[in-house]
Amino acid sequence: MLSRILGKFSKDMGIDLGTANTLVYVKDKGIVINEPSIVAINLRTDQILGVGEDAKKMVGKTPPHIVAIRPLKQGVISDFEVTEKMLKHFIEKVHRETYAFLPRPRVVIGIPMDVTEVERKAVEDATMSAGAREVYLIEEPLAASIGARLPIHEATGYMVVDIGGGTTDIAIISLGGIVTKRSLRVAGDQFNENIIAYVRENMNVLIGERMAEELKIRIGSVYELDETMEYKIQGRDMITGLPKEVIVNDVQVRSAMRRTMRLILENVKATIEEAPPEIVADILKKGILLTGGGALIRGIDRILYEETKIPIHVMDDPMTAVVRGTGIILEDIEIPRLLQVVTGFLEQGLNPIQRVFYEQGRDTKSSARTIAVSKQKLVLEIQELNKKIEQMLLEKATCDMLVAENSELKRLLEFREENKYILKIGRVVTRSSDLSDKFIVIDIGAREAVRSGYAVVAGEGNVVGKVVRVDEQVAVVRLLVDRNSSLAVSLATELKTQGIVRGKRGITLDMDFIPKDIVLRPNMLVKTSGLEDHIPAGLIVGNVSNVEESGSALFQKTIVKPILDFDGLNIVGVVIFPADGN
Repeated sequence: MLSRILGKFSKDMGIDLGTANTLVYVKDKGIVINEPSIVAINLRTDQILGVGEDAKKMVGKTPPHIVAIRPLKQGVISDFEVTEKMLKHFIEKVHRETYAFLPRPRVVIGIPMDVTEVERKAVEDATMSAGAREVYLIEEPLAASIGARLPIHEATGYMVVDIGGGTTDIAIISLGGIVTKRSLRVAGDQFNENIIAYVRENMNVLIGERMAEELKIRIGSVYELDETMEYKIQGRDMITGLPKEVIVNDVQVRSAMRRTMRLILENVKATIEEAPPEIVADILKKGILLTGGGALIRGIDRILYEETKIPIHVMDDPMTAVVRGTGIILEDIEIPRLLQVVTGFLEQGLNPIQRVFYEQGRDTKSSARTIAVSKQKLVLEIQELNKKIEQMLLEKATCDMLVAENSELKRLLEFREENKYILKIGRVVTRSSDLSDKFIVIDIGAREAVRSGYAVVAGEGNVVGKVVRVDEQVAVVRLLVDRNSSLAVSLATELKTQGIVRGKRGITLDMDFIPKDIVLRPNMLVKTSGLEDHIPAGLIVGNVSNVEESGSALFQKTIVKPILDFDGLNIVGVVIFPADGN
């Protein structure tokens, strides 16, 4: 009773609770909120410091006790409490200029299609806890089609592709319901991750999510453009650790996003292939409607048309399609209930004679449809088998890689046990492409007690190089064969015979300052001498290859061939020596 009384002073709301952005529609006012789905929280006081645009400005710039959280991942709630606080903030913001001291609105929320019952319940509970008195959930493609004013209640097929931040929903709709559908947990955020990975791997520059998003908006495309576009981005050089500015063009961004775009295209075609022939004919006439922020990516309509040969329509202001649909539903809150009642009326509300004809007609139509699509299903099954074969081959390649990495890791752990070193295991995340400047970047840093000057090894204690720069989570390693590399070594059979090895042309090593009276033979083992701080004696460097004249009366030099294949490094270990890390 109290909720109903408070509801009289509240404003009913339609919400598009997106991974990237949250939009709010208020009855009789339209869209009043369009802000990022980000919340900044002080972990010490549990106080909300900012929501939406205010919180987005803090991303990547906060001290350790302040975090900027995106409470939704891939279209579903990943942090219940933060989502509740964000919704409560938006509800209070909508009612800030009203007399509602305790707002209790009715709320319609758009959700992805393939959410589980647990995920649906999480949305309902978070919204109720935030202050709603009633919550109605509607699948986003349905809401988008209603927002586009499509007559989805008619016996005509319509296709909607909604590309959001966390999910891509593909649906064919007829008679107010979804005929066939596909929901992918890849969308705009995945494009951003593709761009970050491409810039890191091909330019050795680390950029953040905001910069990737800006690059996607400025020059991003999935189809060849008429004119080349370029954009300057700023990030951190993964080799030097210093700021770096590089120019990226639309061809590079398109290459980065190609794999994710291909996945979306294949699922659009698969959804069409699963639809009944009568509805496919409707789609060919009516076309495909693109909604969501992903519809704004340059060339997406052209590549979809090229793949499907079906007309493509990008909705005006596609980012607001879902929230506009929830707003239309708000005008008559009984619509969701009405849609649920239709099927029940047809199956239960008819008298016995009518029901017989209804069921016979339904069965006849079903049989005819089965015959018509049997051939199509066979083609689909063959395609599905081919996809499974490709997936199995991919999984085999992944397994082979994991077996190789497991073997590398096992050898490192055996080396650690034999020598009682503290060994921090890391993975190579990128490497330099220059022939003489040889570096790798590993995914452990100061947080794991890694320091500059520490030795990095692989296999049974073979020296990879030395750490030359350390950040919080990554470290830069100069390889032994780098032209600026040097290391104090000794001959394994002549421990008192010490020298220095230096990188040579990024391939081999030169060992200098070996006394003339020492007899050098091919394949003699060269190890670290232990004369350098933080580098223990006995780590394997390589084998003597051949002896060269040094031009000195006292010393000779030799070429040392490293044992490791530096281009094939995946798993390495940082030797913490002495053990206390001092």
